[in-house]
Amino acid sequence: MKKKNPWVTAILNFLFPGLGFIYIGTTEYIAIGSILFIIDIFSTIILFPLIFHYIYYMVITIISISLGIFFATLGYIATEKYNEKIEEKKNEKQ
Repeated sequence: MKKKNPWVTAILNFLFPGLGFIYIGTTEYIAIGSILFIIDIFSTIILFPLIFHYIYYMVITIISISLGIFFATLGYIATEKYNEKIEEKKNEKQ
């Protein structure tokens, strides 16, 4: 197990919610990331017809950017915790 870059996780989660968690690579994060990614795809498919109305377009854009920032932050924190666990395991072996 090697450390992961928290900025990679944050960028992946901002662009594609859930993909950053899959990048971390542990079973629980892969499960969380897969669920978020599937929800993101289905919500995009469902909301796509609404983007042709200006007011809906603005609302959807604001919500999407806000959720992207939220998931990026969450991914960054999750990666930091993952890296801390790796450090603890290294210290236990020594």
